Amino acid sequence: MTCVWDALHARMDAAERTLLGVHPQYSPERLLTGIKAMAPRCMHAQPVRVNGEQLSAQFLREGLTRIMEVTEVRNGYDMSGCDPLLVLVSAMFSWHIKHTYAGTLIEYAPAKAVRQVQFGSSRSHFY
Repeated sequence: MTCVWDALHARMDAAERTLLGVHPQYSPERLLTGIKAMAPRCMHAQPVRVNGEQLSAQFLREGLTRIMEVTEVRNGYDMSGCDPLLVLVSAMFSWHIKHTYAGTLIEYAPAKAVRQVQFGSSRSHFY
């Protein structure tokens, strides 16, 4: 179950894939490695509002810790309602993310969005 990593990869352009070391050859493990390499400097790259709310410094610290603790990509990813991985990707790539999470829309809006991407998820799948 690599649906989170596959969905993120599917929305990336070639420059974003190259930045994370998954262009031209993709694997979920390589994507996680690239994300973790960039995470410490990108988590704070620009403010990201989630449903209009600014995130606290504590949330960002704990979110970075959560991302750095991910070691497995093939047994699923425990997505949350305000997910640190989506916060990071929003800040890293300047993506305005619209994520329909179990029927509820959650928006991740960076200060300077360059494009909008959409994701959806259920209790068992991310797409």
